[in-house]
Amino acid sequence: MSPPHASLQRGRRELLSIEQAAAYLGRNPRFVRRLIASTPDHRPEVAFYMVGRFPRIDRADLDRWLDDRKVQP
Repeated sequence: MSPPHASLQRGRRELLSIEQAAAYLGRNPRFVRRLIASTPDHRPEVAFYMVGRFPRIDRADLDRWLDDRKVQP
């Protein structure tokens, strides 16, 4: 059985926990929580899945989010 902090893989998706996504981005978990936060005036910047009561973020969605912020010389 996998430890609870292990990433979930389903097909080609690699679903990361908040902590794993933060480590992947080199940021803290609070930064990732802000990326997926949803309020009436704000949509999440990164798509995510709810697995039970835990948010999971597809690594491919993080890569797309990063690519959208790439600054070309």
